[in-house]
Amino acid sequence: MPTSQLERTIDWALLAERARYRAAELAKLSRVSLRQLERYFIEHFRRPPQDWLDELRLIKAALLLANGHRVKEVAASLGFSDTSHFSKRFERYHGCRPVQFVRLYDRRLAERKKKFAAWFPGEQIPPEWLADPALAKPWDLLFQQQRQSFS
Repeated sequence: MPTSQLERTIDWALLAERARYRAAELAKLSRVSLRQLERYFIEHFRRPPQDWLDELRLIKAALLLANGHRVKEVAASLGFSDTSHFSKRFERYHGCRPVQFVRLYDRRLAERKKKFAAWFPGEQIPPEWLADPALAKPWDLLFQQQRQSFS
């Protein structure tokens, strides 16, 4: 049984997006102090809320880029001060610049389409077959602790 406002929060990712990936704003939306939010995150996610929000924002960036959004558009929509700052943060987390990521992703997608066409000539490619498990994995890992803490 949830005992606090924070334990009743079900969709942290949605709340993070509404908070523009800022811990202080997340605390306001959760109706708790920043210090209470920090203690909760340390206890349940083993990290400060801003660290978690930064990681979530960079994973969201990869998902947006993989879905065809432009680098400049992604940087602005996720609240980065400029494209250069976004590119440096993206590279530090993902190991490559956003433009390189898009090229690699497009290449992998083309390879998947080519394989499918060879194996099933004339068939429509199901969207789930094109889903890249490499992109889903970090997202799932990020929320694994959240799901376990409410079990």
